[in-house]
Amino acid sequence: MKKTKSVLLSIILAIALAFMVGCTSSAYDIAVKNGYMGTEEQWLASLNGADGTDGSDLTINSIYAEAVENGYEGDFFDFLDEYLTLEHSPDRSNIINKCMRSAMLVQCQFTKRSHGLTQGEEFGQQGSGVIYSINKEQGSAYIITNYHVVYSSNSDTQTHVSDEISVTPYGGSAISVSYIGGSAQYDIAVLKAQNDYFSSALPIAANLSDSDVIVGQASIAIGNPAGNGLSATQGIISVDSETIVMEGIEDSSSYVSMRVMRIDAAVNSGNSGGGLFNAAGELIGIVNAKSSDTSIENMAYAIPSSIASAVADNIIKNNGNFNKGTVGITITTTNSKGYLDENGHIRIAETVIISQVSGAASGLLQATDVVKAITVYGETITVTRMFHLTDPILRTLPGDSVTITVERNGQTLDITVVCG
Repeated sequence: MKKTKSVLLSIILAIALAFMVGCTSSAYDIAVKNGYMGTEEQWLASLNGADGTDGSDLTINSIYAEAVENGYEGDFFDFLDEYLTLEHSPDRSNIINKCMRSAMLVQCQFTKRSHGLTQGEEFGQQGSGVIYSINKEQGSAYIITNYHVVYSSNSDTQTHVSDEISVTPYGGSAISVSYIGGSAQYDIAVLKAQNDYFSSALPIAANLSDSDVIVGQASIAIGNPAGNGLSATQGIISVDSETIVMEGIEDSSSYVSMRVMRIDAAVNSGNSGGGLFNAAGELIGIVNAKSSDTSIENMAYAIPSSIASAVADNIIKNNGNFNKGTVGITITTTNSKGYLDENGHIRIAETVIISQVSGAASGLLQATDVVKAITVYGETITVTRMFHLTDPILRTLPGDSVTITVERNGQTLDITVVCG
C-alpha cells in the first residue's frame, strides 16, 4: 500500500511539473534533457522520499539539487525561471474593478484670453484622477490629478487654472469639484468634491503602497485615454526610478527635472492624472507623461505615489498652497550597486552623502555626513536611495522638525533640524 501511494505521489508530481512548463514536454523528458540516464520508471522511483515518507521530505531545493546532479548547469533562480514559472496571464479583473472604484474622469472648461477685439472662446481639456481620501459621512473626497490637466496658459483666469472642473466616476454622471491647489514643479493638483455619490458604497479611496516598486512588477494604468472614458491597461515597471527633463508647465521656455517611474503600459493623451496600481491594487503612481518621439513605443512615465501623496498632503495641510519645508542640505550619492533581496528581486543601494550645508542645517549637519535615516512626523525611513531622503521632506512645512540620522567619524548621530 505504501509503495502504491509513493508511486501515485511521483506520478502526481510529474504531472504537476509538466503543467508548470506549459505541457510541452513531460517532467521525465526534462530530466533526460538535463542529463538523466535512467528509464522513466527509475526516474519516478528516484522521486520517492529517501526515508519512505511518501515524498514529504521533497523540497524545491532537493529537486534543484537532483537536477544539478544530473547535469543542470544553471543557478537556482535560473532553474525556477526555466521550469517552475506558470506560463499564463493571471486574471486581475477583481483587482482592476476595485481600482476602478477610485478612478475619475476629469473635465476642465476654459475661456480663452481675449486679444484686442477678439472675444474669448470656450475650450476644454480632459484627463484623469484618483480618489486620494474620502469622508463617507460628509459625502466629500479629495482627488489627485496632474497640474497640467487643470492648467492652460491660454485660460483667461488669473492663475490660468480652470474655474469649471468636473469629475465623472466609471459609469456615473459628472460631479462639479473645487480646485484646492497644485504644484507645477511636481505636476500634482488636488481637487475637492462634495456630493452624495461619495456617501455611497461604490467609491473608495486608493490604498497607497508602502514599499518601493520593483522592476518587472505589474503596473495597471486606469485613465481616460483620448477622452473616450475610463479604461484600464496593464504592463510592467520598466525602470523603478529615473529623472526626466520636461518643459515647464507655467513657463514653456524653462525646463524642470522630475523623478518618475518608467512603464510600458499603454498610455495616451487623457491618461494624465490617472492612477497607476500594482497587482495588489495599491496605488504606486500618478501617470503624467509618455515619450513624444514617434520612433519610440511603450515608454510612459508616472510620478511615484510617495511624491504625489507628499505633495497632496502638503497642499491640503497648507490651505491649498504648496510650501514645503527646507532642510538646507545638498546631497550626492556614491557606491551605487545592485543586489538581490530576500525574495530574489534585484534592488539598488547607494550611499547618500551630504555635500553642502546651509540655512536650517547650519551648525548641525556637516558635509561628508553619511545619511542613514530620516524621521518625519514620527515615521522613520531608512535611507538607501536618494529619494528615501528627498520624498519625505515634501510633506513638511516651514517650522516642522525632522530628525536625520547620520554617520560621522564612526559615530551614529540623530540630528533634529527645524525646517526653514
